[in-house]
Amino acid sequence: MESFPVGSGKFQVSSGGGSAPMWRRDGEEIFYTSTNGEVMAAEVNTAPKFEVGFPKVLFAPRTARGADVAPDGKRFLLIAPAAQLEQGAPTPITVVMNWQAALKR
Repeated sequence: MESFPVGSGKFQVSSGGGSAPMWRRDGEEIFYTSTNGEVMAAEVNTAPKFEVGFPKVLFAPRTARGADVAPDGKRFLLIAPAAQLEQGAPTPITVVMNWQAALKR
C-alpha cells in the first residue's frame, strides 16, 4: 500500500499476497482478498505513524468474483455465480416496464 496523496511511503499489509483492497470508511481497517480467496481484515492506525495490525480471516466465500464493503465494515456484498446458490433454481426476477404510467392511474 502507498500513502495518498503525497506518496511518501509504502507499507506491507500482507506477507502472503492479496488483491482487491477496500478501506472501511473511517480508515481504521483495510479489507482484501488473500491469494486463496479468503476475505481478510487488518486494523490500521495512522497516527502518530502508520501501523497495520495482523490480518485475520473474516470468511471464505465460494469463488466470489467481486466484493464491496459497507461503510461500517460489518457487511459485504459479493458477486457469485447463480450455480452457487444453496437452493435449486434461481429466483426469477420480475421487470415492470412503464411503471410510471401505472402510478398515474
